[in-house]
Amino acid sequence: MVKQFPFFIQYHVRQIPSSPSSSFVREGLATIIVFADSWEVARTRAGRVVAEHELEIVQLARIHLIGEHSVQRFDIVLRSLYQQAEMYGVGLHCDYWPIRSGCCADR
Repeated sequence: MVKQFPFFIQYHVRQIPSSPSSSFVREGLATIIVFADSWEVARTRAGRVVAEHELEIVQLARIHLIGEHSVQRFDIVLRSLYQQAEMYGVGLHCDYWPIRSGCCADR
């Protein structure tokens, strides 16, 4: 069995508009904890879960391995996300803010 390591990944994401005439879209920060055997596999799995939630990745914000000492200092949101990843292999939490189409959406 291949050893799996916990990775912490954050992406700047944008909601995929439900229709071309949609006047508001949301941007946000997707925080993902994923268990994988390599950086590449971690990013691939994280990208899949982002797409499954009808989001597109705008930019990678950060990625790093999670050390055991870090888990002990997690707040309640990260602890819940970590437990979700332990159960299912990946956990996703998004924080959103609205942006207007035609204003800042084309950055």
